[in-house]
Amino acid sequence: MQIVEIEQRSEEWHELRKGKITGTGLGEIWSARAYTRKDITDMLDMTGVEYSKKFTLAELEDKLPDDARIQLLKNAPRKLGFYKLIADQLSLDRDDENRMDRGLRLEVDAREWFEATYNKKVEEVGMCLSDVDPRIANSPDGLIRKSPKSKKFTEAIEIKCLSPERHIQAIVENQVPEEFWAQKMQYFVVNPDLEKLYFVFHDPGIAAIPFHVVEVTREELGDWPERLLQFQIAQLELIEEIVEKISF
Repeated sequence: MQIVEIEQRSEEWHELRKGKITGTGLGEIWSARAYTRKDITDMLDMTGVEYSKKFTLAELEDKLPDDARIQLLKNAPRKLGFYKLIADQLSLDRDDENRMDRGLRLEVDAREWFEATYNKKVEEVGMCLSDVDPRIANSPDGLIRKSPKSKKFTEAIEIKCLSPERHIQAIVENQVPEEFWAQKMQYFVVNPDLEKLYFVFHDPGIAAIPFHVVEVTREELGDWPERLLQFQIAQLELIEEIVEKISF
């Protein structure tokens, strides 16, 4: 074991911790469900190792070749701490710029990059209200017409300027993070003409990939937009009923 004589919580100490798995960091990346029984048997089948269905989990694990075990551990569910370790090695140092100011500034850069890269004209709007019920709304980062003279907006963009680790997560997993699931859906709920939504992720600190786009289509969402529309209608009706009871 090597000991580094350094004052804990000092600037040098924080710098030394970057990119390293510490005791705290282990909890941020450790997945209790590294792999299941089925994961093991699938791997054994793939590697041609014989086993019995009567084997216990421990006996099945003993049958795993070392390289197969490592592969299973690599396939374990990834937590945000995993991506932070990557971001520590790839990102530039942050300044003290206000988070909201930074987001607004980078949003402009991301919109301009998207327009140039995708050759699309993005129109900024304030808020979109559903024709079904104007209380169901969405504030898009940009809308794109079906054609220059069309009144229909069939595409839209949502810009996210996240922390380095979350930016890396979006790149590696190539999907919209679960926390933005409802926001993603609301685009399609409010605008029935919407066919495609571009989630644009931007972080200039990740110099290798400062921009990343995840495309979401109405087709892949199935009946979720309609289900969520009906859900919101029902909730608004319930709110009206409760307000009426309380008011009178």
